[in-house]
Amino acid sequence: MLVTTGLIILNIFWVNVPVLAQNIEKTERCRWAIANTKSKLTTSLQLEIPWEKTSKVYYSDYPEGRLYRHDFGMEGKAVASVMNSPVLMKSLAERIINNCDSIGIVSFGMYMTDRTIAYGLMPSGKVEIFKCPADYPGMGAPNWRGFIWGESC
Repeated sequence: MLVTTGLIILNIFWVNVPVLAQNIEKTERCRWAIANTKSKLTTSLQLEIPWEKTSKVYYSDYPEGRLYRHDFGMEGKAVASVMNSPVLMKSLAERIINNCDSIGIVSFGMYMTDRTIAYGLMPSGKVEIFKCPADYPGMGAPNWRGFIWGESC
């Protein structure tokens, strides 16, 4: 009973937090890019987005002014197709990053799983996929150096 109550409270107060609630300065262009991307996922691809959030990045070496990330948690029949389409994800991420001056990462994930793929603005000015470093020992490993910009697992 306590677990159920906790999950209900979590769902009410955490999952349904309004997008961009962390004082991110958003232009009309940025709001349009996020809404347009969500519409592409939900209308054209018939996915549901039960979780979506803009939050601060956890990297210390983010590109100047790109302190935020935008994440989509997706579910539906086409999720696997989207997650296996780097061209589509990259183009959707570019739309947001190119129109939102403070967003440096866009990630797409299978809702309620740990499968997430992130794309971010690189020093070259291009949007690229974040990759898992070859020396990554796994979560919670002692003496792990931590992720640097461009890395994600």
